[in-house]
Amino acid sequence: MTDFQVKCFLSLSKTLSFTQTAENMFVSQPTLSRSIASLEQEIGTRLVERSSKTVELTAAGRAFARYCEEFLSGYDRMLEEVRLARDGVIGELVLGIQKDAFESFVVDLVSMFRRKYPQIQLKLQSCSPSELVRLLNSGILDFAVAGGDLSVEHPGRILLSERKECAVLPCGHPLADRSSLQMEDLRSERFVAMSPLFSDSGYSLLMSYAGKAGFTPNIVSLSDSLPALMMQVACGTGIAILYQDLAPNSSDRLRFVPLEEVPSFKRWLLWDRDNPNPACEAMISCAAEFEKKKERCPD
Repeated sequence: MTDFQVKCFLSLSKTLSFTQTAENMFVSQPTLSRSIASLEQEIGTRLVERSSKTVELTAAGRAFARYCEEFLSGYDRMLEEVRLARDGVIGELVLGIQKDAFESFVVDLVSMFRRKYPQIQLKLQSCSPSELVRLLNSGILDFAVAGGDLSVEHPGRILLSERKECAVLPCGHPLADRSSLQMEDLRSERFVAMSPLFSDSGYSLLMSYAGKAGFTPNIVSLSDSLPALMMQVACGTGIAILYQDLAPNSSDRLRFVPLEEVPSFKRWLLWDRDNPNPACEAMISCAAEFEKKKERCPD
């Protein structure tokens, strides 16, 4: 059964004239007759009674006619959705986000995307930083919000946020009242760091910053979450290097002192350029617009 056969029969059910229906469908009467006969053969019953003077629908034909418009409406919707999916206007995307951090710029990006592309379902999947990279490389995630020096196959990236790196100290620490610090000032300190199993980028950045300052950090404890790390620092286990945005989560028990001569911590939207999902272009376009707005209106 084709949509053309259904359209022919629906027109015939309304005109009850093979001549008029053939004109409406821009086909010859023999072509129309063959189409109706083929439809009857497929269904297994006569739909039309035809004499030399009249055309009438059978009981089966009348029943079938009631469903023709619904069928064609659904068929047209199906074709439209297929075309929209092909063009990336509808579909589904999975965005990986860091599970133990609230990042306001991610909220803004997701809100913008959902306003611009309401027909694309955007799912958020919370992951550890290390999981973000693995799941992105494996194709489970379409996009990931991540930072640091990440190894991603066929990477595409757009910068979403830059944050000031700080030395994080307990309130009573001798350096806590300084307006700024350099990594060299922290040479003799004990450090609490993110476990490389949880956040390889966080651990690597600490090692890189210290290495450029000419020392190897004395890491006395590793944490598997940011809240646990901040608790360790507040309790005096050691100090840490974190970005300024986390300061409001410290309940005034920690001091975030900006680090000079240390690069800002960048957060990227990452994706695999070989991802065949056509809806990816919508997110890339939205993120590019988001980046431009951030440049015009910096935090």
